[in-house]
Amino acid sequence: MKKLITALLAFTMLFSSIGAAMAQDAPSAVATGFDSTATYMDSRGREVATMSVTGVVDDWDEYDSYYGPERGSVYRAVEFTVTNISGGSMIIRNYDFSLIDATGRIISTAWVEAAETSETVLFSQDVPLADGESADLVLVFETLKDVDGAALVWQPEYGILVLAQFGGDDVQDSSFGHGFGGVATWTDDRGNPVGTLVVNEIEADWMDYDQYSQPERGQVYKAVHFTVTNVSSSSLIIGPYDFTLLDNGGVNNSRAWATASADTETVLFDNDVPLAPGESYEGVMIFSMYDDLEPVAVIWQPDYSIYNVVILTATDAGTDGSVNPLEAATPAN
Repeated sequence: MKKLITALLAFTMLFSSIGAAMAQDAPSAVATGFDSTATYMDSRGREVATMSVTGVVDDWDEYDSYYGPERGSVYRAVEFTVTNISGGSMIIRNYDFSLIDATGRIISTAWVEAAETSETVLFSQDVPLADGESADLVLVFETLKDVDGAALVWQPEYGILVLAQFGGDDVQDSSFGHGFGGVATWTDDRGNPVGTLVVNEIEADWMDYDQYSQPERGQVYKAVHFTVTNVSSSSLIIGPYDFTLLDNGGVNNSRAWATASADTETVLFDNDVPLAPGESYEGVMIFSMYDDLEPVAVIWQPDYSIYNVVILTATDAGTDGSVNPLEAATPAN
């Protein structure tokens, strides 16, 4: 009998390990680091294409003499690869891409042309890709000289974000944080920190809703426990509509219309909250997503042109030392 139990335990551990490895290798719309892969998936969960940033030229100067950057700014050339894995043909459009810098500013591609002596071929026209075909592309962005680039964002369709972070996370007051306890900082136009976002925990299958707030069929609620702190010298108002939850399929989910049950002590963040300088707010936001998807990033957009992002991983531990409910999530590669 002992041998049988031991064999069963070994069998179970083997398949648990295989399952964990499969989760680690599953595709995700978010990637971190050069050459790591972010995957674009369609509404049916089918993989369409992959994107990876292969290099960045921080002070690109191969531009035509008529296209110099503004005073105090530089051009940053982002080199990346897109591969079509859809099973059919597709078209890659340059205006679907943008850059997030280390202060969270969303920057569109620059109006610039390469000099005749440059060997750089800029991605300026639509690129058709057959199934299995890849394109090595270069886009140029104009950024402030003293602000690093942080992530390339591809928005191939409305509501879908494919994000490859390549830098900026090691910069003080960066707009990117990582994992539970990681800090994403909102910075104003003068470079002064305004507020910080920390994700404390995510309940993978939140069920403390009232009878009128049941999730749609095939979907579950994710409860995001977070802390926002006003680190400025002025008062601040945070609103629930400024936050979204990105799933591993690339869908940028808005807050769910859910109400907590009268039996729970959970107070949901569903109204604007004023914060005095130095004051913090610990809240809970509810998002709905399909039950076979997992969160990969919490995005705070306090202004139309700013993204502050906490990228989640599969190895985080909760603030109380408990296992992260995202342990089986699809992390950035």
